[in-house]
Amino acid sequence: MGVKEKAKAIGGNPDEWDYKNLKTIIDLYDKAYPGRLKAMKTDVDVENALSGRDKFGLLSKDSDFRASMWMPADLQVVIEKGYPTLWTNNKHIAWFLKRFPIFKRSEKF
Repeated sequence: MGVKEKAKAIGGNPDEWDYKNLKTIIDLYDKAYPGRLKAMKTDVDVENALSGRDKFGLLSKDSDFRASMWMPADLQVVIEKGYPTLWTNNKHIAWFLKRFPIFKRSEKF
């Protein structure tokens, strides 16, 4: 199954166990690459400021693409294996960004 099919097959919503698990993964990543997440977040913020996107991550009202979150590709590969719905389910994305705001690309989701 592809990522979207796996995500659709998952029922329920993330909970406290998922938070602790994701926090452990992100903390281990941050220990392996000290300062990388903060530096990348700064770069994302500068990119957003220069892009002309609104607070929802849209370039225009006619745009179908919202830039709502960012993540280093190597970290995304790890998290996506266990949590594919973070990229396909808006409720799960909102849950994740509320708990891990460093990965917010736009001011509002």
